[in-house]
Amino acid sequence: MSEDNGNGNGNDNEEEPTILEIVAKRARRWQLEEEAHSALEGNHISVLVGTGNNTDAAQLDKEGEALDFIRGSIVKDVPRTCRAVDQHKKGQQMHKHQHVITTDEYPDIIPGAYAQAGTGTDEENPVVQQRRPPQEQLQNRMPAAENGTDGLAVANPVQGQDVHNPIDLPTAQDYNFEASRQRNEKTVAFKRNILLAVILMIALIAVLVAALCKPTNPSYVIVIDDTMHPTSSPSPAPTSTLSFEDHVLSLLPDHSIGDIQNPQSSQFKALHWILDGDTTLPNERIQQRFALATLYHSTSGEKWAENSNWLNHSVHECAWYNKNNFASKDTLQYVYPGYLANFEPPMPTSCDSNGHYTNLWLDQNNLVGQLPRELYLLTSLQTVSLAMNPGLQGSTISTHIGHLQDLRGLVMFEIMLGGTVPTEIGLLTQLQVFGVNNNLLEGRIPNEIWQLTKLQTLSFTDNPNLRGSIPSAIGALSNLRWLVMLCDLTGTIPTEVGLLSSLEWFALGDNRLTGTLPVELSLLSNLVLLSVINNSLEGTIPSELGLLTSCTVLSLSANSFTGQIPKELFHLTSLRLLDLGENLFSPGTLPTEVGQLQLMEKLTFDDAQRIGPIPSELGLLTLLGRLNMRVNSFSGTIPEELMVLQWSLHTMSVEDNPMLSGTVPKGLCNINGTCIPDGIISCQGNDGLHGSIRFDCTSLLCGCNCATCNDGDS
Repeated sequence: MSEDNGNGNGNDNEEEPTILEIVAKRARRWQLEEEAHSALEGNHISVLVGTGNNTDAAQLDKEGEALDFIRGSIVKDVPRTCRAVDQHKKGQQMHKHQHVITTDEYPDIIPGAYAQAGTGTDEENPVVQQRRPPQEQLQNRMPAAENGTDGLAVANPVQGQDVHNPIDLPTAQDYNFEASRQRNEKTVAFKRNILLAVILMIALIAVLVAALCKPTNPSYVIVIDDTMHPTSSPSPAPTSTLSFEDHVLSLLPDHSIGDIQNPQSSQFKALHWILDGDTTLPNERIQQRFALATLYHSTSGEKWAENSNWLNHSVHECAWYNKNNFASKDTLQYVYPGYLANFEPPMPTSCDSNGHYTNLWLDQNNLVGQLPRELYLLTSLQTVSLAMNPGLQGSTISTHIGHLQDLRGLVMFEIMLGGTVPTEIGLLTQLQVFGVNNNLLEGRIPNEIWQLTKLQTLSFTDNPNLRGSIPSAIGALSNLRWLVMLCDLTGTIPTEVGLLSSLEWFALGDNRLTGTLPVELSLLSNLVLLSVINNSLEGTIPSELGLLTSCTVLSLSANSFTGQIPKELFHLTSLRLLDLGENLFSPGTLPTEVGQLQLMEKLTFDDAQRIGPIPSELGLLTLLGRLNMRVNSFSGTIPEELMVLQWSLHTMSVEDNPMLSGTVPKGLCNINGTCIPDGIISCQGNDGLHGSIRFDCTSLLCGCNCATCNDGDS
């Protein structure tokens, strides 16, 4: 091949350059001196073979773009190498991936050169090689050896149409790496899906075989639950066969397992009682029996007043002794009128139809000890009543009470209950009755209490160290019937109490409430008892309270009420008790309308700034048992009409009325009434003793055993 001299005329006398010289010359033109020298020495070189343009090698990525540049495009992702080799060195390596290079595409490359990957020293770089045509074609295309070539083939330029297809061999196709990668990923994904399907089928077959083939000895599954009680039975799919003891332990909370380590503990005793029984019981019954057995041992069950069938393996726990009514309702409703009148447990027996323990009623049964936390494993409980068991001193309400989410009634009065009321009480959204009277509770009443909108009875009476206040949120408790909170409340009585249309008992005595008595209380038409004694309430008593026609108890004593006593109060003919003493009323008389209160049993005006005569209409109150009018300024004599009360009165007190005079009627000297306490009327001191009328024996007032009157009457 001759090289163009720039005028289009080749030098015929010039010796035909070799392939390596052509490549080296091209490299020099691109200033690749190092590659050019290597070419002249016959070594492997890396050059950029151009298409005849003046592209500078400095603008290219040298080896990185070589082959794509040869193909007419620059791709910078894979380094490539072009290498020109002599036909004698690589004559037979024609079977790899090839790309034919023609003089039409690249005029500076010899005819028959081809691109082949992996034939240089850098196995990742393709090279350009002169392909060796078949022997037949060489003989046809190459002249005989001359000029001392010793019979070797001489490469000549390809003319005419042979430029595009110099040798009739297959042309290598471009390799699409991205398509290949995607095919490989699809193949892997397909195989993975097949493998997962096979595993699932094997697991399904194993489950079916396990279900159909029941062994003679039961297999158990370890289910560790960090909460107090699993919400459901353990999965039936067996993972390992356990001993019965291990299985029982797997059903218990951590604190029970810890206590079991002590051989003297109630939990240890309960566990071994379980192990001595039926080993085929379902999990729920194992947990149920363990909880009840722990309660029995923790509260000296062997000394209970009644414990028939308890811990009898042959008797279902639903048939163990239990009281026949919730919270002694049958008895206490006579003491406290309206007590639990609108509450009935969903189930009247210990268990429901599925054998779940729902009612625990052991009131006044001589339980002694402390309530165990295992009590809260009985998550099906709907009512719990352990009242009047003072031997339970030291027991507390556990935070685990939140697990009893089906609980409707909880009554624990007079058991010396200590500790605080946990905030978890707010989780008991079904709770209707919560009574913890006469205990040793302390701390603050949790605000969550006021979110229990189904509450009917809320009673904290006689917990002097229990603090809190009544929020306006109380207005949302539209079902509330009893609100009895004699503890340590502060703040005011919110007007929202007027929204409690079902309220019957409103007892907030012995607190530290301030402010006024809301007039909205008059809206409570069902109110039977209104007591705010011994607080720091002030202002006047609303006359609208005269609208409470169902009220039987109105106790407003020991406050700082001012003004006049409203006469409307004496129209409340259902009253059995009226206590207005120890206030700061303006001086006034006891109106004659008092005679309308013919159901009155206790009438108290101690220290109520009463003046004037004692009304004779008091003689109309034939049921009156206690008449207290101490520390006033009554004047005149004690009416003879009161003698008719000698059969009902058991207490009459008129001390500290220095302006009274005359002689006490003889009938009052032998009072025959007897004090009968109930939830409204209580007996104090010498109540019920005959002749217990108390008055100051002075020169003005005498009678009975007092003989100091001027007239000497005794």
